[in-house]
Amino acid sequence: MEKGDHGASFREPKKEKTMTTSSFGSMGQIIIITEKTSL
Repeated sequence: MEKGDHGASFREPKKEKTMTTSSFGSMGQIIIITEKTSL
């Protein structure tokens, strides 16, 4: 049981990291689009 909980706790941070990376990627695209528009 403890081993299973340990695996779950390892999975959760990985999921959060992926979500953060994808959200940062979207922000980066928006910034690039904004820069191109201002130019």
